[in-house]
Amino acid sequence: MPRFAKMDAYRHIILRTILLITAVDSYVLASRTIPISKSPDLSLTITDDDDYNLNINGRPWLFSESTFFRADGRMFSVEEGTLTLISVTNRSGVDRMGQWNSVDFLYKAGSHQMQTSVMYYIQPIYPLVLFKQKYLDDVHDASATLRDETISGFPSFQVVDKSDIGLGYLSYGGMMTGDTRRKFGKWGEVMTDYNQGITDGPLAIFDKNQTATTFVISPARAYYYYNTVPGKNYEDTMLDIVSYFPQTGIPFKYIQYDSWWYFKGLGDGVKTWVGRPDVFPHGMQWVYNKTGLPVSAHNKFWSGDTTYAKQNGGKYNFIIEGSRAVPDDQTFWDDLLKSGREWGLITYEQDWLNHEFVNVKALQTNVSLGERWLKQMGQAGIDNNVTIQYCMSNSRHILQALEIPSVTQARVSMDYHPGLEQWKIGVSSIFAHAMGIRPYKDTFWTTRYQPGNKYIGGTSEPNTELNALIATLSTGPVGPGDMIGAFNASIIMKSVNADGKILKPSKPATAIDNQIRRLAFGADFNGPSGEVYTTYSDFGGMWKFGIILAADLLAGYTITPTDAGFQQLPQFPTSRVFSHSSTSSIDIFTDDTPLVLSGCSTVAYCLHYTSPTIAMGDNTVVVVLGELDKWVPMSPQRVVWIRMDTDVSIRITGAPSEVVTFWFSLNDQVVTVKCILGPKGFATILARALKCTPE
Repeated sequence: MPRFAKMDAYRHIILRTILLITAVDSYVLASRTIPISKSPDLSLTITDDDDYNLNINGRPWLFSESTFFRADGRMFSVEEGTLTLISVTNRSGVDRMGQWNSVDFLYKAGSHQMQTSVMYYIQPIYPLVLFKQKYLDDVHDASATLRDETISGFPSFQVVDKSDIGLGYLSYGGMMTGDTRRKFGKWGEVMTDYNQGITDGPLAIFDKNQTATTFVISPARAYYYYNTVPGKNYEDTMLDIVSYFPQTGIPFKYIQYDSWWYFKGLGDGVKTWVGRPDVFPHGMQWVYNKTGLPVSAHNKFWSGDTTYAKQNGGKYNFIIEGSRAVPDDQTFWDDLLKSGREWGLITYEQDWLNHEFVNVKALQTNVSLGERWLKQMGQAGIDNNVTIQYCMSNSRHILQALEIPSVTQARVSMDYHPGLEQWKIGVSSIFAHAMGIRPYKDTFWTTRYQPGNKYIGGTSEPNTELNALIATLSTGPVGPGDMIGAFNASIIMKSVNADGKILKPSKPATAIDNQIRRLAFGADFNGPSGEVYTTYSDFGGMWKFGIILAADLLAGYTITPTDAGFQQLPQFPTSRVFSHSSTSSIDIFTDDTPLVLSGCSTVAYCLHYTSPTIAMGDNTVVVVLGELDKWVPMSPQRVVWIRMDTDVSIRITGAPSEVVTFWFSLNDQVVTVKCILGPKGFATILARALKCTPE
């Protein structure tokens, strides 16, 4: 039976750091079923011979396979009788998730001992089972024969569907936060095509039911890219762009330097991360002083001849393997980002993460080097007040970022090319958001035709609005990458306030469950044949305003609030829904009166907003439509709070003297309130009184 054994070094590190062990007791374990949570009904069956099966809603979903470990150049396995189970112990403890119990299995493999653990929580916040493994002594030559094989098999599950209900799967893989190789299908079929190897994960297995029961297995470019203004170097090009900004009326807040500005070495890696004199003749600090704009700066993998390494005359510890190198020195990262701050660095983009990982063998054979590499980079970010963006990251890098708070964003799509479908980030954004990282879709054009870009090779972008909309709904950076004279202010300003603050929703827009089920089960499931993303703005749990986006649909699709993931609030049992392009129809939106999405292409995309129906004491019905000249009309970056008594009060914020217009429906009549924010950048709007009080 095929195995699904994905317990690698990164996953082991993450789980190990979570646990706080408080007690250990030995006992003999008979077969028993342990309830994990009631909603959904998740239970774990464990036997004294190291079998562990996962059951959901009373049915078995996953069955364990044989445990194995590699050591001393060979594989020891329970199945072959070379891995011997010595004892079973019970432990308990408490961590930030709550009180937990653990069943530990101690094995002997030759002269070595290994331990596996199945850990479950008592009254967990989330239904959760953690699997751990640990080599208890020094082990040499534990590497697998092939790069994509695991050094051990725990947990290990059979690829078979015994649930009798039909299961589907979503498998993340490749780079860009698991976006480039994501796969969907029916779980347990002979040719189940989930991702495998060091670039894969996580894996989600789910059913067809409306309850959307899901079990997740997881380890706990722009116009001027290599293109200057004709006859000018990059320094002059950057100055020309910044000088042009005031003419656009767009409040740009930072500028990005991609991979064209630093010294390259062996294998086209980074030799020295400083500005080349042919790129910045006056130096990067001089440019920063002239522009006053903070910088987001790109970096690549390190070359074998990097000037920072002690082997090449530098002063920092590096591991060098041929044309590639990896730093192993906290001081190196501290000094690198500290020097970056002098020329305006605020965001450090670590690109080519997958290349550095797969081309440096030490990162695959040393179980702690990968953790140190990313944590040292992250600690330097914290110490120097620099945020970090991951690019070309495998899933393992994103998972490790759970322990690195300076990693705030990650690319979730391939590089931008005009006219292509790089905007489809609804699935990869699910993974990024679950890890607390803001998805980034890369740059985009806001004007359709921009000739002269030699690198990208395309001169037409028909979906300018859709790209800007997706960038805003992602909650990540919004980065127009137009040529001088081509910035479309009307599109860009729909994303921001007058100060340049992005007006975003409370969470990234992500693909609805039914879209994923359709991709897994095909025509067997009535999901959308295209992209349907939803998100919302949440104001303290009482007030939620939804957003529904549909694009590239091959056929019409009917969506309910449940499908959209919008929980009905007790105080507002009904909602209203309306199109961003017209307020002529503001309809009831409930599971009994769903929204029909039709004709939703990439140019004529379908964008709808939902708002709670507010029934006042005198039978007046108020619907807050919001700031309809923005992509997100009710953004937490604009709305401070909402209150309801004799009127509906909305406190808003922005730039001092900024003009803000809010739309409302009062008894099905659409009205507007125009506000000029006060000197402190605040105002309070009364919906029924149609009044604005600036502060």
